[in-house]
Amino acid sequence: MSKAVFPETTGNESQKPQDGGTRSASDIRNALSALFQGDFAPLRARAQDTPDMTVKVNAAVIQGYFAQVNASGQPVSFSGGNSSAVSAPSSNPRIDILYLNPSTSSLGWVTGTESASPAADWSGLPEGAIPICLVYCKTTMTKIVNYEDKDANPNDGYIYQDVRPVIGGGGGADEKVKADNNDPTPGYLDAKVDNSTIEVDASSHKIRVKDGGINGAKIASSAISQAKLKTATGEVSDTSGKQVLILPGGEYGFYPRVKGTNKSIVTFAGGNDYTSSLPSSYKPIIQSKYATFYASQRYITSSGKDHWIFLLVAKKDILDKKGNLRRKKGSLIASYQAPDHPATNNGADLTAIPHPFGSYDPEKHEIVIVDNGILYEAKKRITRKRGLLEVINEDFIIDDWQRPKFEPREIILIDEFGDLEGEEIKRMKTPQWAKIMIQPEEISLKRKIVEQLPDFILYKKMRLKR
Repeated sequence: MSKAVFPETTGNESQKPQDGGTRSASDIRNALSALFQGDFAPLRARAQDTPDMTVKVNAAVIQGYFAQVNASGQPVSFSGGNSSAVSAPSSNPRIDILYLNPSTSSLGWVTGTESASPAADWSGLPEGAIPICLVYCKTTMTKIVNYEDKDANPNDGYIYQDVRPVIGGGGGADEKVKADNNDPTPGYLDAKVDNSTIEVDASSHKIRVKDGGINGAKIASSAISQAKLKTATGEVSDTSGKQVLILPGGEYGFYPRVKGTNKSIVTFAGGNDYTSSLPSSYKPIIQSKYATFYASQRYITSSGKDHWIFLLVAKKDILDKKGNLRRKKGSLIASYQAPDHPATNNGADLTAIPHPFGSYDPEKHEIVIVDNGILYEAKKRITRKRGLLEVINEDFIIDDWQRPKFEPREIILIDEFGDLEGEEIKRMKTPQWAKIMIQPEEISLKRKIVEQLPDFILYKKMRLKR
């Protein structure tokens, strides 16, 4: 289908077919094709009847009824008129944009850049302007003709493209916004944010939360999922019968449930054959001799946003005293999972308790923190008889092919005495149900961020066993 144009008489209607004249199918088809292709009367740009270096533009309202051109939410008032004259380019062709400024009802030009392959300069379109047409300007031009007459006038400029917006209403490349209905001054987004909480990144041109912009003082307690006390369950396991493990509940933990093989002997101790002395601060530690065991502990917590999975893995083949292979390199020795870091309820000292493995030997063992991407799949496999840690130990293996990046994680501390470090996010009364473990009438909830892991702790992904 070739370009069709209304052969108008008044600028508002087609002159063919004429009343009383011959009914020509081609005339009717041409008029309908022009309408189908997008030609319409409002703001229609055409060459002058005697072409010159200006363009004539129809009114925005047709027959006093069709007011379909809108800007800023209301009809545009423009009675039609002629553009100012363009000048011929000096050395190369140029494409100019003819536009209407709806606030002043005046026509204007965005003059393009001369080039062997010219393009319209849309970045120069004023804010709120309604583009009307593009004019292709030649160095030899003395007038502007209509598109359909360009071949008959090869040395002259011509209306190159109709760019009236059919949907929407112009706007230009430089849009500003108002903060609300009562904001008197439109502006760019960087002028509408406070730059202390929210900012506009000058390099990416995106809105973002400013570093340190949101803290406990700016977030209502009801909006912080961790700003309340609840209970959670964590687990530890040992497959070697030789490990001392720190329980996740710490001073807020209830007595753990345990299970294992028939030969498991589980003890709660501070000193034993595998640690030389009692710990210097209170820590609930558990140990099994001879066989595999699992311990599950419910405890009071305020955390839960970031999950923690620790694995203790054989760094090399481990032999017993008789020289027999006890643990093959890469095999799992012990593990821990809970919605809290093991230090959280055990004094909150991440330096003193960076992991839950009391029998860690850097010559024999590697410690791995697991990426939480496995949790969705792992939790689907939990049953009444198999907890999360058992699922992880039995159904998943470490994926050494991937190298995930550790992202900072938060821990939320219960501070009974006001002596723990961290950002206070809430001061609250101790719930009655929690007083079985927490004595003060009021406590603080504090946030600490684990920005990075110690050098000796690895961060890895796991995958399902094949």
